[in-house]
Amino acid sequence: MKLSWDEAKRRATLEQRGLEFADATEAFGRLEYIIEDNRRDYGERRYISVGYIRARLCVLVWTPRDGGRHIISMRKANAREQERYKAWTESRR
Repeated sequence: MKLSWDEAKRRATLEQRGLEFADATEAFGRLEYIIEDNRRDYGERRYISVGYIRARLCVLVWTPRDGGRHIISMRKANAREQERYKAWTESRR
């Protein structure tokens, strides 16, 4: 899968959160919960994905771009998001 990102944002996320954008392929390649982020008009379609990266449940915001996914942000999932993901995965069984 083709990934892209803003390099300054990638470095800041790695420094502040210990998360590497390049590792997003782990979440995108596994069972991944995706919803469209339509809370406001961003000028482009944005999606929120929740999935595991290195045994840590993470939330990724991304947009389709140039045939791939352009990562906007990445962070550890909070307790509410973890519960939603758990319920979603259990409903798929």
